[in-house]
Amino acid sequence: MAEAEFNYNSRQNITKMRTERLKERIRRLTGQDKKIAEALVKSGGRYCNTTDPGIREVVELFYQDPGMRPSGWFGKKGWLPGTRAHGGLLDAFVPREMQESFLYIVDKLNRFPYSRGWNRRPVRTAGYGPQMMVAFTLLSTYEKLFYCGTKLEDVILQRLEPEKLDYTRADWVHFRKCFSYLYAAEIDRGNQAVIGALKELIYSENNTAYLTREMILGILRSDDRELHRMLGDLLLAARLQEGLRQAICEAMDEGTVEAFLTLLQVIEENDLIRFASVKRAVSTWIGIFDENSVDRVNGKLLGLMGRCLRDEAFLREQLNTNDSIAISAALWAEGFRDIDTAIGSMRELIDHGTKNQRLTASFYNQLLCDDRFKSRIAKHVILGYDGDLELAACFMGALTCTLSGNVDRLFEKREGVRYGYYDIRKPVAPRLEDFYEGRQEAETLYGNLGEILGQLPKKGVTYAPCIFPWYQVSLAPAQVICQMALTAYVLQDEEKITWCGERLKDVTADGYGAYRSRLINLLLYEPSNARQREILIGYVGNAEEMTSNKAFQLVKRLTLGDGDFALIEDMLRFKRSALRKQLIDLLMTREDEGLKASLGRLLADKKEEKRTAALDMLMQIRKDSGRKELAASLAGLEQSIESPTDKEKILIRELSGQGGDRAEDSADGEFALYDPAAEISVPEREPDRSVIGNCLPLPEKQVIGIIKKLDDLIDRYRDYEYESSAGEKTLLGAKYQWLAGAKERLYRLEYYPLEDVFRTFYQEEIRNYDVLVEMETLLFLRGNLYGAGKWAYEAVFGKIPFKPEAFSLKYQGQVGQVRLVYRTEFLDRPRLFKESVEVITALTKVVGPKNKRISFKYQGWGGTEYSSSAGVNTLPQLDRYFEGLKYWETDEEFTQAFWTACRFELKCAEERSMRRFLWENRESMTPIRFFWFLKACRLGLVSVDILCKAVMEYLDITYCLMHYASL
Repeated sequence: MAEAEFNYNSRQNITKMRTERLKERIRRLTGQDKKIAEALVKSGGRYCNTTDPGIREVVELFYQDPGMRPSGWFGKKGWLPGTRAHGGLLDAFVPREMQESFLYIVDKLNRFPYSRGWNRRPVRTAGYGPQMMVAFTLLSTYEKLFYCGTKLEDVILQRLEPEKLDYTRADWVHFRKCFSYLYAAEIDRGNQAVIGALKELIYSENNTAYLTREMILGILRSDDRELHRMLGDLLLAARLQEGLRQAICEAMDEGTVEAFLTLLQVIEENDLIRFASVKRAVSTWIGIFDENSVDRVNGKLLGLMGRCLRDEAFLREQLNTNDSIAISAALWAEGFRDIDTAIGSMRELIDHGTKNQRLTASFYNQLLCDDRFKSRIAKHVILGYDGDLELAACFMGALTCTLSGNVDRLFEKREGVRYGYYDIRKPVAPRLEDFYEGRQEAETLYGNLGEILGQLPKKGVTYAPCIFPWYQVSLAPAQVICQMALTAYVLQDEEKITWCGERLKDVTADGYGAYRSRLINLLLYEPSNARQREILIGYVGNAEEMTSNKAFQLVKRLTLGDGDFALIEDMLRFKRSALRKQLIDLLMTREDEGLKASLGRLLADKKEEKRTAALDMLMQIRKDSGRKELAASLAGLEQSIESPTDKEKILIRELSGQGGDRAEDSADGEFALYDPAAEISVPEREPDRSVIGNCLPLPEKQVIGIIKKLDDLIDRYRDYEYESSAGEKTLLGAKYQWLAGAKERLYRLEYYPLEDVFRTFYQEEIRNYDVLVEMETLLFLRGNLYGAGKWAYEAVFGKIPFKPEAFSLKYQGQVGQVRLVYRTEFLDRPRLFKESVEVITALTKVVGPKNKRISFKYQGWGGTEYSSSAGVNTLPQLDRYFEGLKYWETDEEFTQAFWTACRFELKCAEERSMRRFLWENRESMTPIRFFWFLKACRLGLVSVDILCKAVMEYLDITYCLMHYASL
């Protein structure tokens, strides 16, 4: 019987089936449980979205009560005997026989670091607040057992039926993410089948499965000392297997303290610090490094860390030194066990320590991976500010890390509404106790921030080096102003709000520009005095687009007076077209008499920008059928300009009814640049079907056979070891990437491992670049877009090229990377160009403005159906022919390419005055550019009028002028 094959579509069907079954179970829920369940589905089954109000509410309970246990919430007893209050939620996500496993592991979360990410430091806390995100995520992880079964040993040893095995191994499914918690729970609960399966893989007694990162983490998160020791033996036995050593070392700080100490002893006793992967791991644990200083990590530092973990008295001695590394190691060791202990030590250093001790505390505080803890210490420092600007700079980042979230909390939220950058939002009345201990604390903080701001130069300060030779800190006025603005609003102090509103102009775009527009919305949503109105209107003219647009939206809501309109008139001195349109729109809302006064002042102004704005307004009034009387009363007002410029003359002639077409503004064509009526004459032609026939040289099954042969070739050499460009020993079975020394990073076989092997494979198996294009298409087909583009394929090939048939690969990533190298190494430009001319010609027959965008639907996680679209030039396989059109070499080939591209773009051109060829205002679908029109003009294919028309109407005029200037 033939081996079953699976692909993207088969996996999508499984996801859909899983989602439907989960939703069926969720339908039985009510109230809070149902909302939480729906939020988990929406989150995508990965880390849950804690911004969901229902989940956030539960998470807050654990922050407020550090003694509360997750099992106490999930397993809370219900009204009826033998039931749980949240039993329905558990039943929806966790198979009944695994619910005790779930309740066990969520209670164990506080024994693991809550910190995550590549630059994490291991930090634990007795409370569960920072870990509750994981607790809810684990519901989605346990839900996967409804599909793969509850025998985790079968998942570990890959003893699943073929379709399930393919699905659980697919990269994009992320099926086994967070399974380490499941493994740890079952190990601790004495599941001998799981323990035996892991031992089998550690001892390499299985040829079909291998030890993964999730399995390593599962062992480290368990309390099985024997498995810890076995993992230590494996670490020691890794020898030249740098990848295995790296996998263990990068994971060992994510488990229990006991597991870490076991492996740390192995590293110390066997001097494994000499290996690069161990150095990188150690530097990540303690954080005293950057990528250029990792060599500073040595046995002395490792010994210091280990002794601080094991010897409390020694740790206290290090805290009392003035050595930044010793202090950091001691704080790290305290936080490694309990962050509250480390926070207490930091307070002691800040209140009674030397300057260097205080600065070093800031270094440890900066990366605690929980903004609540970071900001708590930083606020303590700023409240006690004593004039030390460097210390303030060191802690300010930690204080402002909560700024974005706090600002967001102060806006009204509407369920199902997503706010864009330019949308205005209604602020809510703040509860001071949600942000500060009391009014006095907020007032003190505001005052101290003002003192810091007064000390800062306009460009801010940078302390480099600071604490360590490779570390530096900076403090900009914008950072302080934004925090002051938040505090002013929370205090609801009108004077402070006015002052901060004005100072927001000093908030630059260097990391804080996005805050400015949000804070303008917060502080000036409803100006409470005349000065606030002036400030808000002034921001309409701000050079930064986000700020200007937000201010414009807010000003539109106001009832404007004469003084306000005078400010708006003055801003018409600016040249930005989008801003001028907004300002004119505001002025056009004036009643007739006021508008007459504005026009009179603008026309009499010395600045041309203001006078032309008035002329544009007169044009609008003339065209407004609702303002005929006003238009009549303004007749001839444009003649009041005494010495009009050339630009003004054109507008005045049009207003006087003498202008006609702007291209004919004078008898001698004084102002004409080109003839807009000029038309390009493109020769018609039919596609050569014999050339198109060569684009599909092999049937689908044969192409799949070649792809699978390439997969088998990689499997044959899976244990081939090479040094990668990252300087690591790597196996081909793990990655196919650039070799060490490949400085140019080109996609050429000579820069990759096994050059001769893969070159021979291409020459003997693929042989033809068209076959490679077929392979590419099958490797990256995604059914929905491909199916939606059926009409395009049929127009070109007379059929849909591939079914597509299902197939699976063991080394999907490596096969894809080899394909990418082949694409460059064996690029057959003449062949691809010749075929591209015919393919695009055939497609031009059926394409147009309406169908050049292909709409399709796809199913995301949670069964949600999404609508999307893509250009016809992105369809699999056809995209290579749009690319190939640029591979002309001779003038004769250029002529073919130019006319082919022109035919296509003119057929698809948008009905607008500018950028008619540009797809979504970015670039044309074909490679036709300004240079092409310039060359075509020189070859006599098009006139100068058409060249100008291309610049003004077809392409992006800014890009064209920049390109021309560079010639």
